Amino acid sequence: MSLNELINPLGPPLPISVKTVTASSSVTTPILSASSSVTTPALAVTTSPTSGYVLTSDSKGNATWQAPSGGGGALQQASVTLNQSQIQGMFASPVEILAPDAGGRTYIVDSTYYSVSNIRGEFKAYTGGGFVFPQYTSPGIAAGDSVDASILTSVASELGYAGNTVGTWGNTIIGSGLSITNDTAPFASGGASMVATVNYYIVNITA
Repeated sequence: MSLNELINPLGPPLPISVKTVTASSSVTTPILSASSSVTTPALAVTTSPTSGYVLTSDSKGNATWQAPSGGGGALQQASVTLNQSQIQGMFASPVEILAPDAGGRTYIVDSTYYSVSNIRGEFKAYTGGGFVFPQYTSPGIAAGDSVDASILTSVASELGYAGNTVGTWGNTIIGSGLSITNDTAPFASGGASMVATVNYYIVNITA
């Protein structure tokens, strides 16, 4: 029995057109329309993707990647290990821990931890220096509270913690990266490394 006989056994043959559609990267016009729902275990939208962005629709349903427009989202974390040279030089040349956000958003520091290596007792106390703290790289202003210089000048202080009570920055911090620095004077002599860990949020701030 033919396909026409199955579909229309009592009438004349119906015109049947069968076409094969092959999707490829060269197709520039829509080839798939679903009137219900589509379920898939994985989906990749590869038109200008940016880490941390969200897929946003316009009034016609066209989706593009956009920077989040809401609040700070989840607490995130970043770390950097400072060697002896960087510790001694961070007074004049702060060490970057977060590059400026690609979407122009702003980092808000929740807390900062510092851990100084003293494996096998090789720690050698630094001299000089001053309070250690995170700062906004571009305007060069504090992004969070500081820990005392003793974290590097005394072997007894191998772990330091600082929160954030800094509350007013102005618009200069928008889109700035974060760095680790110290005040007063450079650290001198000494040895061992230090790991700085920053817990932070990313928010949109309008100038």
